[in-house]
Amino acid sequence: MKNSYTEEQLREICEAPTQELEALHIDDPTEAQLEKISEAPTQKLDVPLADLPVAELPAPQQAHKGRRRLPLLITLLITGLLLAGVLLSGFSPLLQSLAGQRPTSTHLARPTAKPTPSPKSFDPSIGAVLPTHRVVAFYAIPNAEATGPAYQLTLSMLKQLQAQANAYQQLDPAHPTQAGIDLVASIPDAFPGPTGTYSHHLDAPTIQAYIDFCQQHNLLLFLDLNFGLASIKSEVNFFLPYLERYTFVHMAVDPEWMFPRHDGYPGVDLSNVRASDLNPIIEALATLPMKYHVPRKILLIHQYRG
Repeated sequence: MKNSYTEEQLREICEAPTQELEALHIDDPTEAQLEKISEAPTQKLDVPLADLPVAELPAPQQAHKGRRRLPLLITLLITGLLLAGVLLSGFSPLLQSLAGQRPTSTHLARPTAKPTPSPKSFDPSIGAVLPTHRVVAFYAIPNAEATGPAYQLTLSMLKQLQAQANAYQQLDPAHPTQAGIDLVASIPDAFPGPTGTYSHHLDAPTIQAYIDFCQQHNLLLFLDLNFGLASIKSEVNFFLPYLERYTFVHMAVDPEWMFPRHDGYPGVDLSNVRASDLNPIIEALATLPMKYHVPRKILLIHQYRG
């Protein structure tokens, strides 16, 4: 009567390493023969698996089979770890690339606040003319001799201006004199003109010529506004860039030719103004020193007597 093997035993025999088997009598195998079969390498069997009978193993053989499973499990575990290491090492560059080369540190990076420079302190009184000095200025509309001695930029006019300033200096030594020119930059007209404001602006080249002359000879320059019917805000804003750029350029107002309520016309009527008409000009000039770091500006308001 032939003894039989379980299907699991036959699978283990087939998976063993290949080497030549000794001729075994498998009708009644001893324990030593079974052990030799299980440890032998696998070779191609001449007998089909379907023809091999199946039977239960004796108890000693089952215990031996349990002892063989432990090395096999350890081998499989070590093999799996090695394979995982190979796979991880192969995929590591790919993972780093996908992660954008993210740093390996687990600490969260805190953004460093960019230090903001402390604002520089500025004193508008430094370099300001008033109240320590006395201003002596010549008035004029360019090329209009009747309007005042500064109608032309000449050395003779400059000498007259300096002589006048020196005369006031001798009368009041406690207040140094500062000479200047009062230039009518917004000129009143007896006709409405293209803008309908009864005034027009002095051309830019002429204004720049007076700026250059005053800068060369250490003079103040007042841009004098005769508004006519023009808007106070628009006229002031038009000339503010000169005051923002040049420390020695200031502003003046001729109130007799200023008609904010459109109640008269230059050359025909004499006007009078209110504090509410002048306050916007004062406020506009007051913002310049801290905004552009220039000395305090002067607003010269003429007093007219007919």
